[in-house]
Amino acid sequence: MIYSVNGRILHINLTNNKIWVEKYGNDLLELFVGSRGIQAKLYWDLVKPEARALSSDNVLFVGSGTFTGTPLP
Repeated sequence: MIYSVNGRILHINLTNNKIWVEKYGNDLLELFVGSRGIQAKLYWDLVKPEARALSSDNVLFVGSGTFTGTPLP
């Protein structure tokens, strides 16, 4: 069990005004290091290669770092 993460992703779809929470397990954390790694994997899965930067097909990610809330920084 990894204790430094919440284990949930909040999705907000502004096109159809839907909000939902997705839970993920340790398998995702073991494959992708930190918030940046998880966001890169989600971007790869959610965004088509032909999506333009400012189109509604693109995705915006906001995430905290791995050491957020710890005395390490």
